[in-house]
Amino acid sequence: MQAKKSLGQHFLTDQQIIHKIIEAVRETGPKCLLEVGPGGGAITEALMSISGVDFKAVEIDDDKVEY
Repeated sequence: MQAKKSLGQHFLTDQQIIHKIIEAVRETGPKCLLEVGPGGGAITEALMSISGVDFKAVEIDDDKVEY
């Protein structure tokens, strides 16, 4: 997936970091969660799987929305 510099895109790919983020979110137990710029969805599916959370994702890059 090609990053667009004009949008300041950087894509999360490190599975260890993704795991740490998911564990931190689970520990805090939010009721609502907003992912800004899900891009290729590296963490999106895991965030969506957290039960009891109203999850939303916002993406402005049309190429990533289609993906």
